[in-house]
Amino acid sequence: MGFYIKDNYFIATRITGPRHNFLGLQFCDHLISPDNVVVDVIENKESRVNSEAVKAEVMAGMELISRAIKMDYFVTAIRIYSDDSPTPGVYTFLTRCIVFRLHRFPDDYTNKTAILEAPR
Repeated sequence: MGFYIKDNYFIATRITGPRHNFLGLQFCDHLISPDNVVVDVIENKESRVNSEAVKAEVMAGMELISRAIKMDYFVTAIRIYSDDSPTPGVYTFLTRCIVFRLHRFPDDYTNKTAILEAPR
């Protein structure tokens, strides 16, 4: 997995064989309604993912990781690529990884790609 920051998005990428996924998250300091969370879809070739399904997975991941680390993080925007592999649960997983890394290693979330074991 790769982690980096670009355009104020905390990004995780995952490539496993023929499958690839990209997730970028922006955070704010207060709770906002999931209806107001913006999903920025970067159009690329064909559309293979549903932005509302991705948003639901991200929000589920936020709930899981917030309980695990006993701290709230609030998503304000989500960025994905339209041609990501449609893998059920992957955006929940990537959300947990992004927040876990940001929480555990706040000074280490740099513009460089880095490896991190997924949260348990």
